[in-house]
Amino acid sequence: MPPTHPAWLERVRRGGLLLTVLLYSSGYGSWGLFLLLITTVLDALISRRLPWARSRLDVFVAAFLAAFLISGLLSPYRPVALGSVGLAAVTVYVAFGSTAAALRRDPSFLRPLAVAWVAGGVGAAALGIILRRGTALPASTQVLGQNALGTTLLIATILAVGCGVLLVVGLIMTYTRGAWLGVLVGGALLLAASGARRVVAGSVAVLLIVVTGFALVESERTALLSRAASIPDLSANQDRLLLIRTALSIFAAHPVSGTGLNTFPLVYPSFRGPDDPNPLPLPFAHNIFVNMAAEGGALGFVTFLAVVLAGITAGWRWHRAARLGAGRAPAVIYLSAFVGAMVHQLFDGTLLSVHLGLGMWVLLAILSVGSSQASEAPEGRWTSV
Repeated sequence: MPPTHPAWLERVRRGGLLLTVLLYSSGYGSWGLFLLLITTVLDALISRRLPWARSRLDVFVAAFLAAFLISGLLSPYRPVALGSVGLAAVTVYVAFGSTAAALRRDPSFLRPLAVAWVAGGVGAAALGIILRRGTALPASTQVLGQNALGTTLLIATILAVGCGVLLVVGLIMTYTRGAWLGVLVGGALLLAASGARRVVAGSVAVLLIVVTGFALVESERTALLSRAASIPDLSANQDRLLLIRTALSIFAAHPVSGTGLNTFPLVYPSFRGPDDPNPLPLPFAHNIFVNMAAEGGALGFVTFLAVVLAGITAGWRWHRAARLGAGRAPAVIYLSAFVGAMVHQLFDGTLLSVHLGLGMWVLLAILSVGSSQASEAPEGRWTSV
């Protein structure tokens, strides 16, 4: 459908999206999101309608927001919960909606979007490594802790398709175990489903270079091996296990609608056991799915899980509908990045924040539009990417 708004407005929208993903990995994506919000308001004023590009995930996203709206209305912390739902709705509407609209009008925009995302990731990785060398602490940035930086570098590493040595080094130096597992799972999916020898060869080469480099640095090697060895050690992860247990207790006490979005730090102290070593305040349950259950009850958990599964299904349909070779690569890359991020969220909750959560909604929009465009194109191929 031809655009019904000025060409300059579409250029501003695209610029806002590029700025958002460029700054996302270092934690400043909200600046681009603000520009997208202004663009959306201008679009609404000019076209005299609320702009929205329909997608296959609309029903799931609407159900998720409705579930937390109900949760907020019933929450004992109603102002916090309803305010958080409003902020989440704006974030979803702007990040998901703007991405879907831009790709609907021009599928080839996916390429510069990926380039900007990876470039921003390289910059964030370099910054994290520099700060790591200066402080001897895990890699982080001024606004992202090690876990949050692990999330953004995980996504950028997979989007780089085996060409991001600096990204891999930065990710490893965050010492974020969940992100390590996420990139392994996402990378394995990418290698298994891509069918591209270049991707496999590039990924193996990057891995060998990075492993060899760390093997030559004895102090770093020892610390990394110790950190990796702690992943399956239950005694070393008692704090996280107790945290999940407490979150499930909150869910048991509020099984239908939960306590309300972003109320976990308010509720947690009253459910916290005497043997819990986790310091206060604690923003989330370090498992996004358990966190959704505690804050949204069955309504929030089921609808969020439905959004995640719908995104994965859309990505897989895109992969199946696209032609072999270069036409199939974008589907596998973005699906792998999303799956990897979700694996990390089994051990964290970094995507619960606006400045990182917007990346999840951008990925979901890409998967949804990719699935639709591939199935609608001749011979089921989305050949513009």
